[in-house]
Amino acid sequence: MTSPLGQQMEYQFRLHDRAGRKFLTDLREQLRVEHEPTYQHCLRVGDLARRFALYLGVEKDVAEDFGLAVSCHDIGKLLVPSEILYKTDKLTRAERGIVKAHSSNGERLLEGCSFPLVREAAAIAKHHHETKAAQGQMDIPASVHIASMCDMVDAYTSVRSYRENFTLRFALRTLAEDKRQSFVPEFQRPFLVFMQKVFAQDLAHEAVVLGLQETKQEQQARLRKSCLHGKVRKRHMRVS
Repeated sequence: MTSPLGQQMEYQFRLHDRAGRKFLTDLREQLRVEHEPTYQHCLRVGDLARRFALYLGVEKDVAEDFGLAVSCHDIGKLLVPSEILYKTDKLTRAERGIVKAHSSNGERLLEGCSFPLVREAAAIAKHHHETKAAQGQMDIPASVHIASMCDMVDAYTSVRSYRENFTLRFALRTLAEDKRQSFVPEFQRPFLVFMQKVFAQDLAHEAVVLGLQETKQEQQARLRKSCLHGKVRKRHMRVS
């Protein structure tokens, strides 16, 4: 059964736009040639968005188109020089401005195309870094909110030129706390539930590695104790 949020996605992305798919795929391929790490990041973000759409009950072809559009969110980085994009030292103010402009540049690369799917991708590219909840911009499409959350999770959990990656647990906690009020609860809550369900095994593995959760032996001991307690309780109930 499709959720209300999934119904929004169905309405927005049931486009049957074969030409738009080809345009976005070809343009994304240029990103692979110019900026391979950014290309891989875009693929992961798009795939996470696609999986979330399927979780919401969206049909497969619609989810695929949504994922493709989201995977072009950083297409504006085609216009950012590699020496800036992968700089390990602190960026200068001018360099930060160039990187920050990738959102508007992405929109410019896409907005001239009349294909419906490309126009949706242009909106995602333009708005995916905006603090929507803080600005009260509820008119921004659900696709942008979802793309923004997927982008944040992958950005935190990926190695960058200037830092190591964070854990998935840390990324989800940061998203849940949302100290900058960047996300609207209407979209944030179901996304967090999805992440915790789909990535439960990864989160559990992280917890064990970091010593945040009981080990397998501790879990087995707890279960044995629980079973023993249950047997004693049943015996007591029969006696009484």
